[in-house]
Amino acid sequence: MDVTTAPSAAAPAATPPEQPQAAFKNQDQFSDLIERVSNAAGSYSESEQLDAYTSLQNMAVTGGMIGMGADNQKLYNQVTSSSAIAQKVRQTGQAYTMAMIAGAQSGGASGARQAALDFFDKQNPSDQQILFRGHINAADMSGSAPFANVDSWRTSMLAGIKLDQYVESASAKGDPYVQARTDPKLAAALKLSDAKDQFATWAQQIADLFGLRNPIQDKVDLSDAAKQALGTVSSPANPTPAPAKPAPYEAGALASKTV
Repeated sequence: MDVTTAPSAAAPAATPPEQPQAAFKNQDQFSDLIERVSNAAGSYSESEQLDAYTSLQNMAVTGGMIGMGADNQKLYNQVTSSSAIAQKVRQTGQAYTMAMIAGAQSGGASGARQAALDFFDKQNPSDQQILFRGHINAADMSGSAPFANVDSWRTSMLAGIKLDQYVESASAKGDPYVQARTDPKLAAALKLSDAKDQFATWAQQIADLFGLRNPIQDKVDLSDAAKQALGTVSSPANPTPAPAKPAPYEAGALASKTV
């Protein structure tokens, strides 16, 4: 009788050894920042806490916490949610966002930008720094912040208001993209509007489009005079001086001369 031998079951594959977790190279820096952000002993100023908080967040978004381990992760979550400076960053950021939403509901895109500027200027200097550094100018995954400083952000916002108002005015007359087919200036404005401040020369290109003063070089604030100046055409580099006004006539100042 033929006997068919069944193939033996394959032996289970050997379990590969667990890979050791990558060492946390930034442990010392991490521990120092955690201490400063938590400020458990009350020995750090609010400015120092904010410096540490932004550095800690920068470390997180740029991959500087790879290999940190569960205990460090728990510590990070705790101080970035419940520390005094973290709560202030969150509260000011939420209030700022709500102000922008309200501005957008009543005034569109330009209203949102104006509401953001108005909200920022109502804060005291300390809270302005917390809002700007912790929320508005938070670093991206490359570690780069969107703006060089508050003035750069303000310039961008004011330029954006000018652009938004122009596009909104065109939209009130109909589809702006249809109008742009025969309106090169509107076409350029729509292109900048769609870009939404995604490149370094955005504000400068708006200034060039509308003939504004150079917003990168000129410090801009929210005073009425500054808002009016934003809409003025730049002055020539060497303006021709205005002619001097003649002196008022005085009786007897002119005498007849016989020749």
